[in-house]
Parts: sequence; structure tokens; C-alpha cells
Amino acid sequence: MLARVPIYGTKDAGRRFWLKLRGTITNIGLTQNSQCPALFTYSEDGDVKLMMGTHVDDILFACKPGYEGFVRKLQEAFQVEDSKVSEGNFRFCGREVSQEEDGSITVTCKAAAEKIEPISYRTGVRQTELANDAEKPQLRSVVGSLAWVARQARPDFSYRVNTLQSVCTKATLRDLVFANKRVADAKEFSNQGITYKAGALDFNDCILCTISGASWSNEKQLVKGKLEPLRSQRARMTVLAHKDFFRGVETPFYPIAWQSTIVKRACRSTLQAESYGMTAAVEAEGMRLRAMTVDARGLLDKRKWEVSSRQNMQHLWLTDCKSLEDHLLSESLTKTDDKRLSVDIAALRQLIWQNANEEDQEELSDEMPDKIRWIDTSKMLVDCLTKDMKTNFLRETLKEGTYNIVPTAESEVTKLAKQKYRRMKSQAPDAEENEEMN
Repeated sequence: MLARVPIYGTKDAGRRFWLKLRGTITNIGLTQNSQCPALFTYSEDGDVKLMMGTHVDDILFACKPGYEGFVRKLQEAFQVEDSKVSEGNFRFCGREVSQEEDGSITVTCKAAAEKIEPISYRTGVRQTELANDAEKPQLRSVVGSLAWVARQARPDFSYRVNTLQSVCTKATLRDLVFANKRVADAKEFSNQGITYKAGALDFNDCILCTISGASWSNEKQLVKGKLEPLRSQRARMTVLAHKDFFRGVETPFYPIAWQSTIVKRACRSTLQAESYGMTAAVEAEGMRLRAMTVDARGLLDKRKWEVSSRQNMQHLWLTDCKSLEDHLLSESLTKTDDKRLSVDIAALRQLIWQNANEEDQEELSDEMPDKIRWIDTSKMLVDCLTKDMKTNFLRETLKEGTYNIVPTAESEVTKLAKQKYRRMKSQAPDAEENEEMN
């Protein structure tokens, strides 16, 4: 913590402190990230030596041996004693950060989750009754607390929290019961979070991976004071991964961003929901995070940041929608009944079929900057961020810090059984017709 006294209460105190902090950090030799202004780095020939993140008057940093002098200069500028600097195991902005002997880091929100108090609501009435004025503020408080925990270290809460956010103004007692169950889950699994294995990835040579999924027409959205059904949910997770991801090998990965939200536009098909989800995952988040990573390495041309980032880092898209992959990998654009959907697919397909210099290619190669790969639903990491289901797979994967996109033998057998059942069902009418003719 750098501020020795409270910085609030005077005119523009927070802004003035930020300008002073930013100026000091850049003056000692660090570079401010163009995509993430709160991130500062120092790199040499594309090799990142030090990273520093700021949040108001709190600073989180990591550096390679021999580059501690930058941090020392910052301490001296703000007269921060060594006792104010924590390492190994500490709390940062409400999160618990713990580092093992091998260097692996685990991030949790144990204290914040355990402090959430359940909602006190009426009993002896039907669960379809609307929440009263005493219960709604409690629900908003619980949802806000759960949302913060979900954003910081618990992606597995994202879908259920988003569902509660959608019904806050029209909540029923059933929603309050659902919220209390989520509070109980948060406390029961409060020690779980995200593990980042030490030395598992080379930050200077890793790829960006965007995992996108959607569920079609299963959600409700508040429109003009009423909950309308038939809305779709989309989810995404962006991670840093090893290049072995392209070959489907189990590899370590570092989650850096995730989200679960309702698609604002009503979708007419699964393809449309998945396409909108992929568009948001790639264009709204993935491209900027790739540029942020390349800028952290000191390799980004800020005037042509999109081209520059594609030249220096590959981006893999993962989807469990086979028809979306087929559309994007097709040698020619396949139109759909919905013109707007065709435009969205065309925009995604353009990224897939252009090289790092934005030149259209006749064939796809392993060196293409953007690639898409279909994975089995059983290996879709964000599946539980699109619907209400068990989150065991996601929680275990985040705990282990490794991700294998190759489906298990059990899932392959299950899939074959479903395919056989669908074939038998489709042939059944023909069999009945032949029997009647005989």
C-alpha cells in the first residue's frame, strides 16, 4: 500500500494520486499498457522482466531476479517501508493469494465468500409470491457480493449469479431460496479458486485461447418490467495456454477473464446464439487481451494494434458447435436465412482466412494467427456458465491448472449411443409405413 494517509476528501484527490503514481512508475522505466492502463511492464527484446498492476493505492507486482531495483525506486519515491510489502501469502483487494514452495499460485476469495449472510425471508407463503420491500435489498446485497466473488476467482458462480441479477426487480420467494442456496455453496467451497502452476507457461511464447459457448432459448430477461422467456445465454473464458493446445494435448493454462451473460437479441437457432457468443468472445474481449499481452512484451505497434498483435501471438477459438466451425472453415461463405447472422459469420470467417498481414488465403495453415477448433461438449469448460448444471468439471480443472480437450472414452460411447438412438428414431416412421402397406 503506497498511500500513507487517506487520499479522499479533497478535490480530485483520487485522480491526482493516480497521475502522480503513473508518472512515478513510468519515470523509473516501466511502460504503461495501451489496452489496460492499470498494467505496467518492463521488457527487454520481447522478454517481460517485470509486471506491475495498480488498483487505487494498492500495487501487485512480480519480477524476475535482478530487477527488484525498479520496485525499490518506487518504494523510495513514496516512502514505503519494507514491512508494508507482502509476498508469498497475502490479501490483495479482497482476494487471498498464496504461493507454494514450487512457485505455484492459488487465488481464492475465502473471507469474502464466508462473510455473505443469507436472506431472511417470509415463511408459510407460496414461493410464487413476489419479494417485499424488506427482502429485495437483501437480495441485491447477496447478488452483489456473489457477483464480486464470481468475477475475482469463482467462474463457476457466474451463470447462477447472472440469473439472479436478471430477476432482482421481479424476484419471488423461489428466487430468494435459490439465492440462499448459492450463499451456502459459496461458503461450502470457499477455499476453492484458481491455480496457476509455476513455470507451466512461457509468457513470451504462449498462445491466447478463447472458449465460447451458448445455450439456446432457455433463459428469461426483464423487458419493460416483465420477464420474457426464450432468451439465450452466452459465456466465454479467455486463457493463456501452451501451443500444444492446437494438437489437443493436455496442457497447463492460465485463466485471465470470463463472463456469463444473456444475449440481448432473441436468437432463432443454436447457430445464431453460438455465433453471437463467439463474436463477443473474440472481438469484444479476445482481440484486446491479445493486444494487451503483446504490448506487455513490448512488441505492439500502437498505431496498428490489431495487425501487430496478430503478427506476434496466435489466437485459438474453441467451440462445441460443429455447424459454426463448418461455416467458418468452409472455403466459400455459406449464407443463412438471417442476413444479419450471415454478416456476423462472414466477419468471423474473415479473421480465420486472413494471415497476419490481413491478406486473404486460399488454404488454411498451422501458422494462421486465428484458428478455430471444435471440441466435444463433455470437454466444454464454460458449459456450466450457460445453464444450471453441476460445476465439478470446471472447478476441478481450475484447481488442477491443466486442461485436456480430448473427450474421454465414456463420453465417446455415450455420443455413439445417442447417434444410434437418433438413427433408429428417424427410421421408425419408414418402418411403420412399410408395415401398413404390407
